[in-house]
Amino acid sequence: MAGNENPSLAQHSSLGIGVQASKGTAVAPTIWFDFSEEENRTDVELHEPTGVATWVGGVPSRQRQAASAVVVKKDGRIGFKCEPRFDHLLYLLPLAFGAAMGGSEYVPGSQDDWITVEVDKVAANGSGHSVERYADGKITTLTIESDQNGVVTVTVAGVAGAKTVVTGTTPDWSAWLDKPPFIHSGLSFLVAGMPTWLPPNMAYSLKVEFNSGVEEDHFANNLTRIVAPPGEFTATGTLEIPWNDETQGVRDVMEDGERFDLHLQYAGYGDETFGLELSCKLKGDPVKVSGKDGLKAQLSFECYQSGSTNAVKAVFGS
Repeated sequence: MAGNENPSLAQHSSLGIGVQASKGTAVAPTIWFDFSEEENRTDVELHEPTGVATWVGGVPSRQRQAASAVVVKKDGRIGFKCEPRFDHLLYLLPLAFGAAMGGSEYVPGSQDDWITVEVDKVAANGSGHSVERYADGKITTLTIESDQNGVVTVTVAGVAGAKTVVTGTTPDWSAWLDKPPFIHSGLSFLVAGMPTWLPPNMAYSLKVEFNSGVEEDHFANNLTRIVAPPGEFTATGTLEIPWNDETQGVRDVMEDGERFDLHLQYAGYGDETFGLELSCKLKGDPVKVSGKDGLKAQLSFECYQSGSTNAVKAVFGS
């Protein structure tokens, strides 16, 4: 693989993230993502009075007029979907959790990091060309999901300050090329009260979404965002398992609105693992779903802190 070409995408696009030392000071990316989808843009909100008669050159007009369409807000949006490796999950989860980076275990915290996102949507080969930069960004939601016979994907969404165009940083694709992605068949799970971990074939699909509760609308007499304070952290998810005798014990533990502990773990490259320890309550009884593989139990849950047990803990092993 030569130069800064994305190892998967034909358009040689790239997306990098760097953690800022402080708000207002953009930084060069330190990690790069091979995205399959991206949603990085500037939304413009216009104030447009209605019901006002207009005359252009003394002639009445039914058309909306540019002079009265005033820009009141420019809103930076960041987002992408990717197939992360170990290093990328280890980078993203602390930012989504509000946790200090460094270590192997993360729980929701009050760390308030700003990030810079640099995205080269359709790049010319080589370095030194112009790219879009979104500084003063915050991750608002991060979703982890996987399905049978598929890979683990992460979808990130967030807010940022104004977009600028800068000379791009040359991407480093070593983290993508050195390791394969996590795959669904590497997922096992354990429900507290059950004697053993259930194997990968006992989970048809998994989806967990973390929401950092960022309060987005803080513009205060400025066209671009000046603050984005974090709010209540929430986590929700769905898990599909077979509806059979083997999973009866799991369904029994999860029913009746009682809190239960759900531990999930993906086995990755070599001895690398990524796990989530969730303190959950079901949002309702398991839903019976028919599929080509037989009956499935679809479990929808929300995560709650209970005493010293955190709602969510991410655990990395290597």
